[in-house]
Amino acid sequence: MSISWYDFLIMSGLISGSVVPSVKENVINWNYDDEKHRVENHLESLGINFISNYDSIIILDPMLDLDEVDKLLQQTYKGGVESGWGNITRNIDLVEPPMRGIVVQINRLGLITTGSCAGHIRKDGRTLPWLSFCTMKDTQVALELFKSFSIPVQYYFRDGIQLSAERDELYQLSLKLSEIRNIDHITNSIFETRKQTLLELLRIPGETGNEEAVREYVLDELEKINSLRNYLDFGVDNMGNILGSTISLRTGRRDHGRSTEDSGKNMLLAAHLDVKRKFSSSDQLIERNNIVSRENGILGADDRAGVAIILNLLKEVVNYREVPPLKFIFTVGEEKGQYGAESIDPDFFEDVSFGISLDRGNCKDIVYKSSSKEYSNPEFAKRVARVSSRIFSEENEFVPCEGRISDLRVWSDKDARPCVNLSVGYFDEHTDKERLDLICWDRTHQLVAELIGRFSLG
Repeated sequence: MSISWYDFLIMSGLISGSVVPSVKENVINWNYDDEKHRVENHLESLGINFISNYDSIIILDPMLDLDEVDKLLQQTYKGGVESGWGNITRNIDLVEPPMRGIVVQINRLGLITTGSCAGHIRKDGRTLPWLSFCTMKDTQVALELFKSFSIPVQYYFRDGIQLSAERDELYQLSLKLSEIRNIDHITNSIFETRKQTLLELLRIPGETGNEEAVREYVLDELEKINSLRNYLDFGVDNMGNILGSTISLRTGRRDHGRSTEDSGKNMLLAAHLDVKRKFSSSDQLIERNNIVSRENGILGADDRAGVAIILNLLKEVVNYREVPPLKFIFTVGEEKGQYGAESIDPDFFEDVSFGISLDRGNCKDIVYKSSSKEYSNPEFAKRVARVSSRIFSEENEFVPCEGRISDLRVWSDKDARPCVNLSVGYFDEHTDKERLDLICWDRTHQLVAELIGRFSLG
């Protein structure tokens, strides 16, 4: 199978295709110099004969067969470590040849890679190709992107994916990626899937003391997750709280998240099921400019927004190759003195190293203390803020602050078990003006996913 010289340049990672040069047979025209000079240097290093004019390159050699490409590119492979977009095209020799085109195209689409491997044959079998990314969000989007090509793919480690593809398939994949102009359809699909969980929860009444319907919804969703991969252990305590944990393949099943002798440290996710006041499910939800409100009465985003985030993240964790050590709580009675949290057996928290509560209004707060108690030491709150600053622009970074009393007061220990409460995007809670900013709400998904990866998976 012969390939055009333009396809060869894509496969080689020598051009990104973001500004497509005009191509006619073996004549490639440019109106920008930087990329043209880089291609000339690479063609020369590969021993490919060409003539370079002011705005074009004429390749004199006959077209290559696909099976010749890998052998040719191996000549310039130096090995090394990628450092993300801005450097990778200029230092393409650091990347293994079959991954070069893929890495360049993925970075062009805005998914920033930090490493890659084309896979190798070893005595104990073959290792598969993989890509690693700067953020968990980029990893998730890349996973869905490769799924859209019907390529078997799975999470490999905290921020990486593994592809089941042969070397020639990797070269062909770079050509498919070069045809994609943007990945908005994938990011929008992830957002819409998450939002659907939220809207379903917002349609279920459940003021304090009447949480049965929303509790049944959450339990059904957890059962659906386990039908895909049986990795959650959960149950309901005498007060009506839902307590659970992930099941580690190394430590086995737990009793509704209660600690066992061989269990390690866990990250805790928490939200409450009850809302402050009654509302009618017949009152329409209004969505306008990514703001959700209710036609009449309170919205109930305090704290259905937090419940939805935890459920969505548990659904997404099902794709992880190694299940992170998580515990989760959906409490009752938060709006009336946190009596649900008060009733939880203290043994549940013995193997929790830190906690994230999802029950704060606004868009970028990290509540680590109230007027009467510190839930976390300042340093832990700053660590969360640093993770935020790494994945968000400056105006969207989360900031440590003081907040109100919540369930955190029950299980937090500022030194042994620091806990913080993150904004989930609602405003004017408990009033008829209550509304939820969906962009802020989705941003909290991104932050918590990053925290799961960094603090739970290492």
